[in-house]
Amino acid sequence: YSFEMPDEEVLIKAAFEKATQDGTRERPWKIGTEGNPGGITAYIDGDNTLYINKGESVAIMKDFDTDGHPAPYIYSIHAIKEIVVSEGVPNIGDYAFYDPYGISRLTEVSLPDSLTKMGTYAFSGFSSLEKLTIPASVSVIGANCFAGDTNLHTVVFEGKPGDFTLIDDAAFAGVTAEVHVPS
Repeated sequence: YSFEMPDEEVLIKAAFEKATQDGTRERPWKIGTEGNPGGITAYIDGDNTLYINKGESVAIMKDFDTDGHPAPYIYSIHAIKEIVVSEGVPNIGDYAFYDPYGISRLTEVSLPDSLTKMGTYAFSGFSSLEKLTIPASVSVIGANCFAGDTNLHTVVFEGKPGDFTLIDDAAFAGVTAEVHVPS
C-alpha cells in the first residue's frame, strides 16, 4: 500500500477552502467570550490575511486550547501570511494563533494600540515571523506567547519597562531576538 502526499499548494488551497466555508468577511467566525461571542470576529481574505475585528459592543477574545477547543481558523494557520488585529480589540486569547507544527508562512503581525494582553501560546510556533512591534498599551504577555518563533530576530516594545505588569519568564522561550525598548 502506498500513499502519495499532495503537494503543498494543494494542501494550502484545500485548507483555505475548508476554512472559508465560514470565516469570510460576510460570515466571520465569532470568537468573543461566551457572553458576547459576536463582539470579536475573525475572517481570512483571499490574500491569506487573517483579520480580527471588534464589533459594536465591549468584548474580549476568548481563550482557546489544544484539547478540543482550538481557534476556528487553526486548520488554515499554515497558510496565513499576515494577521491584522483591528483597533478596539483589547486582548489576544490563549492559543489564539498557535501553530502546533511550526509550518506557517506568517511574516507580518499588526497589533492595535487598544491591545493590553497577549495570552499564553498566542503566537507560538511561527517559524517565518522575523519582526514584531508590541504596542505601548500591552501590559501582560503570557507564558510561551512567542515560544518557538525561531526566526523572530527583532522585537520592538513601544512601551517603557515600567509600563509592563507581567511578562512571563517563558514568554519568548527559544527566541534569540534583539529587543528594543525605549528608555
